[in-house]
Amino acid sequence: MSNIKDVAERAGVAKSTVSNVFSGKKLVSDEIKEKVLQIAKELDYVPNFYASSLSLKDRKTHIIGVLFEHKENMEDEKFHADLIMSALSYAENREYSLFLSTYKDTKSLAKNIKIGRTPIDGAILLNPDVNDEKLQTIKQNSVECVIIGRPSIDIFTSYVDTDNYNLTREITEKLLQLYDEVYLLNANERLTISLDRKQGFFDCCKMNNITDFKEKYIANLSGTIEDGYKIGRKLVKKDVAFITCNSMTAVGLYNAIKEMKLKVGKDVGVFALGKSQTKIDFSPKLSYAKQDYKLIGKKAVEMLLDKLEGKIVEKSILVKSNIKIRNSIRSSKEK
Repeated sequence: MSNIKDVAERAGVAKSTVSNVFSGKKLVSDEIKEKVLQIAKELDYVPNFYASSLSLKDRKTHIIGVLFEHKENMEDEKFHADLIMSALSYAENREYSLFLSTYKDTKSLAKNIKIGRTPIDGAILLNPDVNDEKLQTIKQNSVECVIIGRPSIDIFTSYVDTDNYNLTREITEKLLQLYDEVYLLNANERLTISLDRKQGFFDCCKMNNITDFKEKYIANLSGTIEDGYKIGRKLVKKDVAFITCNSMTAVGLYNAIKEMKLKVGKDVGVFALGKSQTKIDFSPKLSYAKQDYKLIGKKAVEMLLDKLEGKIVEKSILVKSNIKIRNSIRSSKEK
């Protein structure tokens, strides 16, 4: 990473001149200012304005970052509010403040998490991919980080996650007791959450001596209403149950089931591994898994701050989901 000396040498000026260009404490000619700024851009140099304000005792800002990958539909992800407010409250109890930011790609993330780029001592990142280059960036040259969501096996970074494996295994077991067949409609397999759900489903099927379980597994869905509807039109029949990656896919299944003159719950079971907080009128009421994002936010902050303070922390913390069984699943085996 380039420093102030590199910029000064390339521009042929003193380090104090470069400092004045960025701080504005002393007047610098427009010509020199423009030259210094251009060279700083070429060298990807960003000054650390916070170094002078750091505590001489511990050289910390006592600020931690919560970083989200920018998405077009971020406003629909209502769980962010629970997670952030919980993280904010717990950080405040430990005398830390929260810095919130989004990033569009690995390069912009690197600027956020490199020491000196932003006023943070550590960072919490959400939703890693299986082979996520963002995690490599963290490993190579970053501040201390904690992940929300399981990272790749070969990335040795502490993380907090929902126990997706046991959740999927548990609900698969329950549905196999109530219906003749069970399908898992999974999201993109580049996400570790999808791999954990897949393994839980496969292991449960094997334990129940189901040999065609791979045929009951459908992956790499976008999690849309259209996904659920198309699959439903092909696979829906009496005494079959579906586990969906989210509630939007469940909406599509509901539509297909009703079109085919069957009853949700009684004839066909539907369970969503995650439920959007967007108001959707499910009739009958949808069975789903409720994730405790407040607890996840608290645990992530606790883990990060313990690491920053030199304490020994667990490699991972798994938070159990609350299974809500409602009318989209029958109460007993019906023939």
